Amino acid sequence: MSNGLSSMGYGLAAALGLKLLYRKREVACVLGDGGFAMLMAELETAVRQKLGVTVIVLADDALSQIKAAQQRKGYPVTGTTFGAFDYVALAKGFGITGREVRTVAECRDALRDRPTDVPVLIAAHVDPSAYQLG
Repeated sequence: MSNGLSSMGYGLAAALGLKLLYRKREVACVLGDGGFAMLMAELETAVRQKLGVTVIVLADDALSQIKAAQQRKGYPVTGTTFGAFDYVALAKGFGITGREVRTVAECRDALRDRPTDVPVLIAAHVDPSAYQLG
């Protein structure tokens, strides 16, 4: 996690680098949908290099940390929400498997049934109403 400088999307690049170095190691990254949107084209690199990383996107259709900071400070929520992505279609466009999960059981199934020589994209839909602003 590169939280000090708020480098959005860093997890995907870091996961690909780790998998390049340790091809036999299982590698996964968890990142928000905003950060994923900034670097999703790197899935092509993962496909081309046969990097079997598991990419788990926490999908809540917002730049949630920035949105929460706006709310904490009493500012209007501006520019931090966006429309939903079709993650399965996006994955298909890269020639990989995409899964959308909404429950812990669905997430476990998606993590069990995944290839090891190509990336897999798992969109874990989360309810942002559970976030604490404090």
